[in-house]
Amino acid sequence: MNSDTISAIATANGIASIAIIRISGDDALDIAKKLTQKKEIQPRYATLSTIFDSSGTLIDEAIVIYFKAPHSFTAEHVVEIQCHGGFIVAQSILKATLNAGARLANTWRIFQTCFFNGRIDLSEAEAIAQLIEAKSEDARKNFSCTNERFT
Repeated sequence: MNSDTISAIATANGIASIAIIRISGDDALDIAKKLTQKKEIQPRYATLSTIFDSSGTLIDEAIVIYFKAPHSFTAEHVVEIQCHGGFIVAQSILKATLNAGARLANTWRIFQTCFFNGRIDLSEAEAIAQLIEAKSEDARKNFSCTNERFT
């Protein structure tokens, strides 16, 4: 698996009260520190932070949570930025993560990373994909992941 740091908007596009941008990889914490202009971000604590672009312009005030490897879903360093929803704010923060050194993640990269890091097996990855794509309550009930990490 690549050792690069990736970033993507983790929530659906559209008008909502919050959006989540996820950064995953070796440089996730350093990128978050650049965006928040903080020297330290404590693991597993939700921290209210201002988010800035590369020119120092304020983008938003958001909740930042750092998951130190291997204590994340992907077993990599992960930072989640929970910002105000809407297209522009999330896209602006995503762009700032890319300018700070992350690479844009493709749709299923998170599952590939989990699989290659031994966090899930192929059947679990397929089950999670089916859960995400579920369009009815019956389809949701068919979520067949029995791994205790998800219960």
